[in-house]
Amino acid sequence: MARHMMQDERDRIAQLRQQRWLPSEIARELGRAPSTITRELARNSTHGVYGAAQAQHQATRRRQERPLIRKVDQLEINARVRHGLAHYHSPDEIAGQLKLDFPDEPRRHVSPQTIYTWIRRQGHLRTHWESFLRRRGKRPRKRPENPADVAAHAAIANRPAVIELQDSSGRKHHVLVTALTADSVSLAMGGAPQEFPVQDVGRLWFGKYLLLWKPPMPGQEILRLGDRGESIVWLRDALARYRGEPLAAETSDLFDQDLQGQLIQFQGRHRLTADGVAGGGRGIR
Repeated sequence: MARHMMQDERDRIAQLRQQRWLPSEIARELGRAPSTITRELARNSTHGVYGAAQAQHQATRRRQERPLIRKVDQLEINARVRHGLAHYHSPDEIAGQLKLDFPDEPRRHVSPQTIYTWIRRQGHLRTHWESFLRRRGKRPRKRPENPADVAAHAAIANRPAVIELQDSSGRKHHVLVTALTADSVSLAMGGAPQEFPVQDVGRLWFGKYLLLWKPPMPGQEILRLGDRGESIVWLRDALARYRGEPLAAETSDLFDQDLQGQLIQFQGRHRLTADGVAGGGRGIR
């Protein structure tokens, strides 16, 4: 992210210009882009002479005169906020979706409170936008913990699971949960796992998930090449459901090389240990 030129940098630029350093040389010295130094000299020099104190004064004056543009008033973000509210998505859901869509671009992130503040600043349109809020902007009452939510949280804790998320446009995305704590969830989305707050993900998750390792019978802990049993049948069906394939009328209960290959392919795709072994309380590992 770009950072403002500081006073000590301007002092150094002035010193080096007196020594007839070129802009490219100054840029290397300060760890700045050559275009940054060229622009600084062009904007803050007077009659071809660059002075640090005067440059700092001119930059401060321009910054104070610059009109304030709030992040949520920027065209793209404003359109996303309006679209989300018009589809009855809460400010928390809109903020969470922006983080999911642009995980590496903080400038495109806004907080739920920022969206609430934007709504309150809309003058005669405030009532219009508040009509899309589920609680009309009021704080939710604290309710007892839902046992079903607790069970679902416990079900996928420390086990790989595929959950279905629905974005603001209604599109569904299937992502792999690689880790889950009380406050954060780690999702693998086409690359290395990324960590998000549980609340942000929860607003896009409507309860659909596929647990990738849940032994159907007690006593079967590790599944590997050559094993037989009902757990192998369950494993074949789970991988087939993950790929979106119809379940076979008769499923082999033998852990053969074909099943091992499917398992290794899944593990490698989701950055799990690709050893073709499942179970042991670690999920498909």
